Amino acid sequence: MGGNDYRAPGLGSPGLPADYWLAKSSDGGRTWSATRLAGSFDLTASKAG
Repeated sequence: MGGNDYRAPGLGSPGLPADYWLAKSSDGGRTWSATRLAGSFDLTASKAG
């Protein structure tokens, strides 16, 4: 089981800074581990749709 997670690394930066994380569980969701995949980047610069 896994999921995506965007986290703000801190306040005071221009735009909308975020880091991209992968959260995963191997026991059905009882415990989780997180791995940072990318960051920091500005979410306002991303394009949707």
